[in-house]
Amino acid sequence: MSSKKENSALMAFAKSKCPRCRSGKLFTHPFYSLGNFLKNHEHCPSCGVKFEKETGFFWAAMYISYGINVAIALILGILISLLVEAPSVNTYIFSIVGAVVLASTLIFRYSRIIALYSFGGLKYDANAVKS
Repeated sequence: MSSKKENSALMAFAKSKCPRCRSGKLFTHPFYSLGNFLKNHEHCPSCGVKFEKETGFFWAAMYISYGINVAIALILGILISLLVEAPSVNTYIFSIVGAVVLASTLIFRYSRIIALYSFGGLKYDANAVKS
């Protein structure tokens, strides 16, 4: 039997789990598997729900990803201007581009997760797990 903490929506979101059963994995490989980080399950391995409701559903993730990248750029730009005395344009460019490139696999994944949790229409069902 799983505890309430394990089945919380926040923990399921953070661990890239299905929003319906909160136990099935969304992605087939870990985020650091550079050749495979894009691959996600078509159906939840635990409850069988289809993740992509319609063709192109995850295109919304592209806009979410853009917003995350802008937020990273703004936060890093502000931090650099506060912490570095008279930073050059190159300091901004290399810091921001470097951070975005390093976080790109996580940004890609969490953009899809945000899209699925926000617009997927999947509600938690404690009895959804297949036996």
